Amino acid sequence: MVKKNSKITDFFRKIGRAVLKLRDIPSHLNDLKNTDITKKFSPTNPEVPKLLRNFFSKRHAGWPEYVILKVQVTIVLLFGITAVTVLIEDFWLIFGSILFLLSLYAALLTKFQLKAAFELDYPAYRSFVAICVGLAWGAVVILNYPMPAIGEKLLETVLPIAIVLVGAILSFVGFRAKYGRDHTYGVVQEVKNGKAKVKTRYDLRSNTKQGVYFVDSFVPVERNDVVKVGVDRSTLGLRGSTVEAITEKAPEREEILV
Repeated sequence: MVKKNSKITDFFRKIGRAVLKLRDIPSHLNDLKNTDITKKFSPTNPEVPKLLRNFFSKRHAGWPEYVILKVQVTIVLLFGITAVTVLIEDFWLIFGSILFLLSLYAALLTKFQLKAAFELDYPAYRSFVAICVGLAWGAVVILNYPMPAIGEKLLETVLPIAIVLVGAILSFVGFRAKYGRDHTYGVVQEVKNGKAKVKTRYDLRSNTKQGVYFVDSFVPVERNDVVKVGVDRSTLGLRGSTVEAITEKAPEREEILV
């Protein structure tokens, strides 16, 4: 039993070192500029695959939203494999390898595609992905690592789960406090009867989906103007934010949105 625990401890110690090295991934990725991996992930021709273009077009979505979809699917799989890794200890080597590959894929998507798709807000997207990857590995380490004897069996069982949940809550609250905002950006497509038709992109920071909205405007606007649009953020952010009205023009975003 002691020998088995020793092996498990050694394994998760290695995982811990790997998690600590996640912060070094961007610097390592900078060294991949001329490799096949970079060529595969770099958006030399950023467009939605033909099979999905009609689906994305109907939802007023483009290549940035396609990248976001890939990131979201990767994160869902990451958390799913994390749960399996925690519940089925006998196959930790297999699921641990899958977890590592998903983490690497998320890092590559973030470095080469999220950065191109959301250049001005890239630090927020990078931090969000890093939080998700860190939570996944943290959960594996904390929930599978043998807790020191506390005396209370219930406490030994509940404490690791509580640590993971509190860590997740604090991470996302901190993210929202640092990167959250009460506005997004869009392009005016039409002005009619005092209303402006505005097309917006997916925006993680304001928690709004891409779409076309008819909104009021507090400033005179014309077709193709890039504007800042105020949003009503929900308390917990679970239902997303509601687009409200144009508050000002935002020419500094023109190169990114138009």
